[in-house]
Order: sequence, then C-alpha cells, then structure tokens
Amino acid sequence: DLAQNKVVCLALGYEGSKVEVSRQKKAIQQITRSFGGISLGPRAGESSYQMTFMIAYLRDFALGYQIAGESFETFAPWSELQSIVKGTRDRIWKEHEKRSFPGKPFVGCRVTQIYADGVCLYFYLCMSLDGIQNSDQLSAFSTLEEAARVEILERGGSLSHHHGVGKHRAKFLPLVHPEATEQALMKIKEAMDP
Repeated sequence: DLAQNKVVCLALGYEGSKVEVSRQKKAIQQITRSFGGISLGPRAGESSYQMTFMIAYLRDFALGYQIAGESFETFAPWSELQSIVKGTRDRIWKEHEKRSFPGKPFVGCRVTQIYADGVCLYFYLCMSLDGIQNSDQLSAFSTLEEAARVEILERGGSLSHHHGVGKHRAKFLPLVHPEATEQALMKIKEAMDP
C-alpha cells in the first residue's frame, strides 16, 4: 500500500571502504524490510540529486507565469522539528492571508540531512504574483520569506544550515547573536581581513 500520506522516501549515500559500505547496506536493508520498505536502487537517488539542480530552472520558468518561488534551509533540533515545520507553514499562510495576496501560497518542506542532534530542513515557498504591481513583487515575496525566517528562529531553528548567512540573511544576525558576539566577530574580521 503506497498511499501518499503513508510513504516516506529516503535517499542514502554510503561512505567508507568496500567492506564498510557493504556492512552499512546490509544493515539498512534489514531495517527497511522490517518496516515493509523497498529499495529503488541508485537511480532514484541520482534522480533526486539532479532535481536539486533543476529547481532553479523551474523557479525561473514559473516566474514567467507570475509565480515566485524560492527555497531556504535551516537546521532543526529533533526536539523542535515538528514545531518548526508546522509553525513555519502556519506563519506563511497567516502572513499571506493578512496581506490579501492573491491565491494560496505553496509551502513544502523536506529533510535533506540527518544528524544525531537534528536535521537539515529545506523549505519551498511559492506564491502567485498575479495582480501585484511589478515594483511590489519582490517586497511581497520577501515579506513571507522573512516571516518564515523569524518563525524558524523563534522556534529554535538556525539562521542557515550550510548556505551561510550572506547579505540576504545578515539582518537576522541580531536575533541570533548578542551584540557582544557581533562586535567580537567584527574585530576578528578586521584583524584577519583588513
């Protein structure tokens, strides 16, 4: 029974010597079988990896049809995982409705990396720009993304997972680091990169 609301897909990569990889695969196969799972082989993982590169092209294609979309990532501790996912989705929907933006937003989320203390989450946000003035489209979309980031931080998620902070997220640093930390980091930067 592969009902959509009951299926979990997991792409695994193995590391180590041939002996270690063989041992890892056997252990995973035993666990998978015990839960009624099946292996789709390496091609499914390769397709998933290729999809990562296609997302940017899909985003550009959708923009031609007045649909803005973007992805953003965070680290979520296990203890806050469900709260972060649900809270972020709810916050985006609430902010979208509050501003009377057109249509309904699409909010998706997937786990891309798993660690002992939590996971890397990728959120996908899409919204219609139909009827929003061209000069207001970026700020309309940014409003939703910024609300999502604040929600993630308030619920114990990180500002970024592996993409770093950069100019786009720098305004959120005061929510993450106390002023003293920011000053110390600036002094280190000045010393290392005058």
